[in-house]
Amino acid sequence: MKFGENTIAMTEGEEWNIYSKFALGHLSKLGMGKTEFEITMHDIFEEIEKQIDKQNGKPHDYTQLVTEYTINVMMLLICSKAFPLDNPILVKLERMFNTIFGVLDYFNMHLTGNVFKYYLKLTMTMIMTKLRLIV
Repeated sequence: MKFGENTIAMTEGEEWNIYSKFALGHLSKLGMGKTEFEITMHDIFEEIEKQIDKQNGKPHDYTQLVTEYTINVMMLLICSKAFPLDNPILVKLERMFNTIFGVLDYFNMHLTGNVFKYYLKLTMTMIMTKLRLIV
């Protein structure tokens, strides 16, 4: 087996079925697929629609808006809380995610096994430390 070969993005057939059942099972435990979750997702998306409508059809870079929406969805899944777009905590989270993904751009590989585990532990520790400083 080659490095990075055993990831969900690189699987198919029976192995894909196992990974997808695992992921969907855990996502449903977090609330995905339930009516309340869907209503909250629609509320978040309506906020995004309002922001897009404010542009009146003018060209605009929606990267920040998509990032904020993504962070809100992740926070909703993990913490059962979504933030308004002008919330300072959301702005701080967005800056942290941009920093993390900016660093990850330099990794031209899949992080698997112990490397991924330690990297995830380090970044989560940093994020939680910064969140404590905000609040």
